[in-house]
Amino acid sequence: MNISIVAEGGGVRGAYVCGVMCALWMEYGLRRVDVATGTSASAGTLAYFTAGHGHRDAWDVWTKEVASPEFISVRNLLRLRPLMDLDHLIDVVFRYRYPLDVAAIKRSSMRLFIPVESVTTGKIEYIDAQRSPYDVFEILKASSAAPIAYNKTIALGGDRYCDPYFNEAVPLGAPALARTKKIIILAKPRTHELAVESNVAIHLGRPFISSAVYRTMLHSGKHRNALMEQCKTLEEEGHIVIAPEHLYGSALGNRPESLRYMIRRGYQDAVAHGPLRALVEDLCRSPKRSAYFDSDNLAPIRPSFMDTV
Repeated sequence: MNISIVAEGGGVRGAYVCGVMCALWMEYGLRRVDVATGTSASAGTLAYFTAGHGHRDAWDVWTKEVASPEFISVRNLLRLRPLMDLDHLIDVVFRYRYPLDVAAIKRSSMRLFIPVESVTTGKIEYIDAQRSPYDVFEILKASSAAPIAYNKTIALGGDRYCDPYFNEAVPLGAPALARTKKIIILAKPRTHELAVESNVAIHLGRPFISSAVYRTMLHSGKHRNALMEQCKTLEEEGHIVIAPEHLYGSALGNRPESLRYMIRRGYQDAVAHGPLRALVEDLCRSPKRSAYFDSDNLAPIRPSFMDTV
C-alpha cells in the first residue's frame, strides 16, 4: 500500500494545511509518504516538507513572510506591484531567506507533483518536481499565480500557466494518486461553497484573464462541490479527510494572529483525528515502515508554537 498526501490551497487559508503537515511530522513522526500534491499555497508547503525542513521553516514562512505587507498589501498597488507579490515570496523568501533545498527535493523518495493550469487551454498539468527540467521555483510560482491578485502568468516551456485552484481546488486528478491510500487535507470546510459567479472583482478583471481561465473561475463553485462529493466517497472507502470545522480568515487576509490560529487549529485537528492516528499506527507495523519513519524513536515532538497564544 502506497500513501499519498493531497492538499487544498486557497490563499492564506493554506495555513491550516501547514498546521496539519507540522502535526504529521512532529506528533506522528511521519517523515515521508510516497506521493504528495497540493494546489496553490499548499504546493509551497509540501515542497518544504518534501525537502525535509518544513517542520523547521514552515511556521516562520507563514507567520513572518506570508503575514508581511511585502507579500500582500493594498500598498503594493501604489508601488506598481501586484496586490499579492508572489515574486517577492518565491524569489526572495523561498530562494534566500528560508532557502528551499531543491537538491533535497530532487533526491527525495517522496514524489512531489505540482499542479498548474494552462492559460491557453484551461487544463491542469501535474508537474513532477523531481523529473521536470523546469526550475522548481518557477513551477511553484506558476502554481500560485492567482488571477487578479497576482495577475501574471508564468512561462514553462512553450505555454504559460497560472494557479489551478479555481479549476481543481483539491488535486485529486493527479494520475500518480492512483492506487494510493490518501490523506486529504482541506483548507476550507467541506460545506463551503465558492461564490465566484457573484464576485465583482472577477468580472472587473475579465480583460486581464484568458478566456479559458475565466471559464474555469466562473464554474469553480461547481468544481469544488464535485470534489467534496468525491472526498466523501473516498472517506467512505477508507481514505483520510482532514478539514476545518469553520471557515477561518479570508483568502488574502494575512494578519499574523489569524495565520497563527489557523496553523494551530490544523495541528490540533490532526492530533485529534482518530482515523489518521490509526493509519499511522498501521504504517508503524508495516514492512515499509522505514520508508515513512526515520528511526525507532517516534516520541511526539511538541512544537514551541503550540505553547504560545
